[in-house]
Amino acid sequence: MSKTKILIVEDEIIIAMDLRARLERMGYEAVELSDVLDISLGSVASHDPDVVLMDIRLGEGVDGISLAGEIRRDLDIPVIFVTAHSDSLTLDRAGRTDPYGYLIKPVKDRELQVTISMAMHKHHTEGQLHKLFHNIPNGVMVLRYDESAHDLIVESVNPAAMKMDRVEEDMVGRPLSAYLMRSVCYDLEGSGCFGLVETVYRVWKTGVSEPYTLTSIRDDSIFGWREYFVYRSSKDEVTFVFQDVTERKRLEETLKLRASDMMYSIEHLEALRASLDVALESDLSVAQRISYIADFMAKAVSDPDRMSVRIVWEDKEVRNSGFQGMRWLFSRPLFRGRRKIGSVEWGYSEERADLFEGPFSREEIDLFESLVQVISHLVEDSLRERELRGRIGILQDVLDSFNVPVLCLDRVGRIVHLNGSMEELLDMGREELLSLSLDRIPSDIARKLSPVSARVLESGVAERIHWEESPVEIRPTLNMGLVSGVMILFPVSGRCCNDIS
Repeated sequence: MSKTKILIVEDEIIIAMDLRARLERMGYEAVELSDVLDISLGSVASHDPDVVLMDIRLGEGVDGISLAGEIRRDLDIPVIFVTAHSDSLTLDRAGRTDPYGYLIKPVKDRELQVTISMAMHKHHTEGQLHKLFHNIPNGVMVLRYDESAHDLIVESVNPAAMKMDRVEEDMVGRPLSAYLMRSVCYDLEGSGCFGLVETVYRVWKTGVSEPYTLTSIRDDSIFGWREYFVYRSSKDEVTFVFQDVTERKRLEETLKLRASDMMYSIEHLEALRASLDVALESDLSVAQRISYIADFMAKAVSDPDRMSVRIVWEDKEVRNSGFQGMRWLFSRPLFRGRRKIGSVEWGYSEERADLFEGPFSREEIDLFESLVQVISHLVEDSLRERELRGRIGILQDVLDSFNVPVLCLDRVGRIVHLNGSMEELLDMGREELLSLSLDRIPSDIARKLSPVSARVLESGVAERIHWEESPVEIRPTLNMGLVSGVMILFPVSGRCCNDIS
C-alpha cells in the first residue's frame, strides 16, 4: 500500500524542513515545493500529492488562500492551512475556500496527524458522495435559502434530474418556483406543483422530512406520477430526491382493475393468492416457485386436465405437472428492461370452442396476465441473484489468491468472507466460520480482535495491533461513504496460539 503523499508549501525553509522530518517520522511521504514564489497549479499537480499543507502568506504578494481555492476547484486535492495568522479577517477569507483543516503555528505532532487523517477521510467521503450524486438513477436537487432574495434557490441538480426535467445547467441559481414552472409544471393543470412548493418550504422551516406525490394532469386526465422525498440537509439547505413512478402506478391500477374483474371467480382468486404467497416464499428456489405458479395457472381454468403451461427464460424451462403439449398456444414475453429474456406459454392439448380469446374466458386471460407479471419479477430476481453470486465468487477467488490470511466482517461483526490462509490460521473450516462473530471462535487471537473490530466498526478509523512482532491491520470497508464492515489482514500464516501486544 503506497504512503500518503504530503506537499509542503512554505516559504520559510527551516519550517518546511522541520515539517518534512516530522511527517516522515509519522510514516508519510513528504515533499517540499522547490520554488514557492513561482508556485502554480502545474507545479502542484506535478508532485501528484494526496494533501497540500499550505502557508497563507508566502512572500512577495503570493496569496496562499487564493491558490488553495484554485487547487480545491481545479485539482480536487485537499488543502490544510498551516499559518501563524489567526485574525478574524484571515480566518474568514480562508474559510471561503472550504479548507480541510486550519493549523496555527507552532503545530503539535498529534494535531498535525489527526488533521491530515480527517482531511483524507473527508475528501474520500466527499468523493463517494459526488459519485453517488452524479450516478444515482433518481433525481436529486439541492436548494439553498438566499437571504437577499428571501427564496429557496437551486444550488445543484444531478444529471438524472436534468434528464427527467429536460433542463440544462443554466437552471442552477434560479428560484425553486421558476425551475418547476419551466421544467415540471409548465403545462400541467391542478394544484400539484403548488403543493410540492409548499411541502419544500414547510420542511425547510420545520426540519421534519416529508414525502410528496405529484400527480400530472393535462386536459382533465392523469398521465403521470412522481414521488418526492424532501428533507432539510443543513440549516440553509433543503434536498429532495424524486423518481417517476408512472409505470408502477399504472401497473398497480391495472392489477386493481383486473382483481376487481375476477371477484366473481373464487378459483381464480385462490390461484392468484396462492401464486403471490409462493412468489414471496424465500425458502424455495425461483425455479420451484415458478413451477408452483405454473400448476396454479393450469388449475384455474374450466378444463384443467387438458391445460398445459410452459415458462422459459435463458437456459431454464419449467412446465406444469400435467403438461401434455399445446394445441391452442398463447404466449407472453418476459422482459428485463427492454431485453426479452423469456416467455410464458399456455394452451389446451386439444381443440376447444372459442370464448373471448380462443378457448379462454376474459377472466382467465386477465388472471394469466397478472401471473405473467409475478413470474417476470421472479425471473428478474433470479438473474440478479445469479449475478450477485458471480460477483461473490470473484471476490472469494481474489481472497484465496492472497498468501496472507484475510478475514471480512459485516456491519454487525459477523464473518462473511475469508480465504484459505485464514482457515489454516484459525484451524477451522470455512463453513464452520461463516456467519459467526469473532467472540464465538475458540481462539485467543479471535477473542482479542473482537473488541478492536467493534471499535473500527463504530468509529470508521483503521487500527493496527501487533502479533508475534508483526502488525495486524483492522480496516473499515465502505459502501457509498458509510462503514459497511471490517477487513482484517494478518502479515503471516501460522497457528493462533500467541498473545497480542
